[in-house]
Amino acid sequence: MPIVTFNSRFHGIGQGLFYSLQVNNFNMVYDCGSETKGEQIKRAIESEDFSAKQIKLFVISHSHNDHINGIKVLQKNGVTVEEFVMSYFSAEVRYFFYDENDGENNLDFIIDPVAYLRELFPNCRISFILPGTSGTSDEEPQEESASDNEAGYRWMGSAETDKPEWPEDQNVSFYKENIKYKAPFWEFKFLQDSFPSRIDEKILKQDILDAKLDITDALQINEILSVINKRIPSQTRNETSLICCHGPVIRSRPDIRGRWCVEYHVQSEINTLHHFHHSFYDDVSSINLTRQPPLYHMMTGDALLEDKSRYQSHFYNRLFDISVFQIPHHGSRENWQSWLPACHPYTETWIYSYGTGNRHGHPTANFGAIRSPLKLIGLIENQLHSISGEIYYDQ
Repeated sequence: MPIVTFNSRFHGIGQGLFYSLQVNNFNMVYDCGSETKGEQIKRAIESEDFSAKQIKLFVISHSHNDHINGIKVLQKNGVTVEEFVMSYFSAEVRYFFYDENDGENNLDFIIDPVAYLRELFPNCRISFILPGTSGTSDEEPQEESASDNEAGYRWMGSAETDKPEWPEDQNVSFYKENIKYKAPFWEFKFLQDSFPSRIDEKILKQDILDAKLDITDALQINEILSVINKRIPSQTRNETSLICCHGPVIRSRPDIRGRWCVEYHVQSEINTLHHFHHSFYDDVSSINLTRQPPLYHMMTGDALLEDKSRYQSHFYNRLFDISVFQIPHHGSRENWQSWLPACHPYTETWIYSYGTGNRHGHPTANFGAIRSPLKLIGLIENQLHSISGEIYYDQ
């Protein structure tokens, strides 16, 4: 009998991103949105490829429409969400993500993301990751325990007591970037990438005050944007996302010795060459394995990844375990870094999602650094890439 069964799916919804993961009874989603016409998001959510009705963890990379507008569709289809995770930005900085597209915009989310999500899911918890607070290694010795496999859902680390917003809301938490989220046999590590650290928020707040504008008034959106546009060029607004690295955590019990066996299958409706089978065995001779099964995913949203050293130091003990890397910003050349393949020598799949005929011209990057063309997948409308498998323990 397998101890863990898992299913990881990249849903083809055109110009956007929708990723789902199931580990035993645990369901996670990373982004759910698209600007492609034809109700691609609705079709993906209602298909047999997505069967989750209760999502334990929903990670929002950033608040552009093509990454969040499917949240309402999930709710309309009877899906519940227990906890949302996203980066925290002050109200002024959130306006940098304002995204108007064919009459639809994300303004309500920008003004108050907590109110926006609570209207859809009244009982949900909301956890914010504070940017720019990274500074500890990926593995903390004091966090490890022999029974870590079976431990329940929890944050590994303490919450901040000084809340910059929503101080009285007990279901809103703030964490530093060295936090981890643990589910049984699985872990999630986060890193906030890029531009908000380059903004002088004090000056920005003063600009708003000098203009006598109410940052929470949607009717003043044009005046607010006029002030904000003077502080940052528009081309930098697709450079930031909450990166999420996740994968299985396999530990031995102190009273038994044996080996873990991971068997997984990769299937794709894009190209039959991507249909194959893998096995991974590791003898358990100590409580902590030095290497995890190579099944980790690096989810990047629209990240820029311009700080190579920060990226490497934050995820240093997981880079060799990354099997799947989601290429940021739909394959845009502005967000692709040629050093990435060298940081992930064992990555088997490099994948990006985009809409055919999209108005941005994606993809535009030169992926020449990815040596094997069989590793590169461009996911378009109505396509699916999935990885499913089992993890066994043999005594």
